[in-house]
Amino acid sequence: MATKMAAPKFPKTVGACVDDLYLRRAQRLKLEREIEAMKDEERAFKEHIIAELSKQNLDGAKGREATAAITWKRTLVVSDWKKFWTWARNDKLGVYVQKRVAIEATKEWMDEMQKPVPGVDPLDVQDLSLTKVSA
Repeated sequence: MATKMAAPKFPKTVGACVDDLYLRRAQRLKLEREIEAMKDEERAFKEHIIAELSKQNLDGAKGREATAAITWKRTLVVSDWKKFWTWARNDKLGVYVQKRVAIEATKEWMDEMQKPVPGVDPLDVQDLSLTKVSA
């Protein structure tokens, strides 16, 4: 949830406002680059932990601050776009498509109809659950 900020104090001239906006945008873009670098580090740590847990045949581990556990979730991968598009177009099922398959809607359809969507295969994806250790 975004924190509501107080209305900014605007400079007296439009030119000064333009300069302030330019500087604020530059600051935000710098922070976004730093955040992306931090996310990359998090992904690298996550991949390393999953690899180490798998190598040691463990489901999880605990540190002083947090607990990590390997989790699995089912997602969908389109293996044959031609079959999938034929199915989606024939049934006018645009709800199942974004720039990729709308996973939740497609999984619901598959569960409800008890049959697979043509050209779509289930894929189990490994993830890592990370929780703070209780005191």
